[in-house]
Amino acid sequence: MASTIPEQYRAVDPFASYNSNTVNQLSEIRSRAENVLDIPCGLDVVIDSTSPLDTVIVKPGYAFKDDIIITVTEDHTVDFNDTDQYISFDIAEIIAGYYYIVLEYTYVKSRPAPQARIKIVAPDQRNNYDYGSSSTSLVFLKAVLVSSVGPIVITSVHDYDPTITDNKREFAKRYAGSVTNLPTHAQCRDQGRFAYDIVADEFWFGYEDRWERLNVSGTFNIDTENVTIGDLCYVDANGQAALADSTSVVTAAEMVAIEIGLAANGTGQARLNGYVQNVNVEAGSPGIIVGDLLYLSNSEPGTVTSTRPSPLYQVVGRALTVEAASKVDILFFGRAVLETTTTARVTDTLTGADWVLDAGSYRGDVDITGLAITGQDVIVSCRDTADDMVIAPQDIELSVADTVRIWMPVNTVTLVVAVVG
Repeated sequence: MASTIPEQYRAVDPFASYNSNTVNQLSEIRSRAENVLDIPCGLDVVIDSTSPLDTVIVKPGYAFKDDIIITVTEDHTVDFNDTDQYISFDIAEIIAGYYYIVLEYTYVKSRPAPQARIKIVAPDQRNNYDYGSSSTSLVFLKAVLVSSVGPIVITSVHDYDPTITDNKREFAKRYAGSVTNLPTHAQCRDQGRFAYDIVADEFWFGYEDRWERLNVSGTFNIDTENVTIGDLCYVDANGQAALADSTSVVTAAEMVAIEIGLAANGTGQARLNGYVQNVNVEAGSPGIIVGDLLYLSNSEPGTVTSTRPSPLYQVVGRALTVEAASKVDILFFGRAVLETTTTARVTDTLTGADWVLDAGSYRGDVDITGLAITGQDVIVSCRDTADDMVIAPQDIELSVADTVRIWMPVNTVTLVVAVVG
């Protein structure tokens, strides 16, 4: 007869042994039996400001190794000139390349108890270890680029090895946790999980069969290498951010650059709406004060001004905090481009026979020939005469020349339609 007892272990069982390995199984509630770091800022590695060419500092933090919670409580110095700092100094000499700073620890029942160590892995030793697995004693902390030797020159530190991207900082999964580069979706691990990608600076949510990006902050990735932080931009013909100005409808502001870089790796970012800091102000613009209505400049692309340009202008937001003469924090909301010299208003009332049945809905046309505008960029407002409430119709169509077509689900509504262009 088959057993009804599955393979199992119990954390603290009645009458079971209370040896440390039994109690440490409770750590799996947090680590899930993985050798990982606790949070992104814990056990960080930074260049030593007092000796930046050859020394790094490992910051305090927590790690889980063999179900042991290891806590580094103070800054720890790692000197690349000290051969005792290396995991195994069997190289003839220090060479240029990527070095790893690792936490070394293996759970062993012995006296004295084993202690965790901070070690260096040399470039030609990087493939000797499976970092974080149960088969090795090492947990990856950071990759350090040594650009030259004799003397040693440390150039930068990285969350992962750019040449071996699987060697990276791994974190405990909180189910809203952090990852270094978003992993390939695995249903058992990722369904229902929030993951923050520290490289792309984005949040993702795990569905049954896929990841989907969370754009709750109104930001998105786009190439921004041709602009600077705080510039108002539009999407050009190459799909990149370009400096916006109010000389044309085509170059109107659609976003504000907040990070400079590439869309492909998440380093280039822009904000579509909402609170934006350090927006660039047009040189010579009159002093901006909190609450000022702001316009896109037509003389200095990418900047804002409190003076309405002419003949075209675009409202882009309100001033919230004036940082300096050249910077302002704003509530960004890009509006349509209007023309000061020909801006006009057309009003029409749609009622009764004005509504034409078409494919299950009703359409009514407003002739805007009198606006004398170029193109179909207009602002439309619809007021229901029954209660004088401004409503959003089913659709507003601008595909017919010199016409604004209003779509409604019923033909029993009388609408006063105002069109400004």
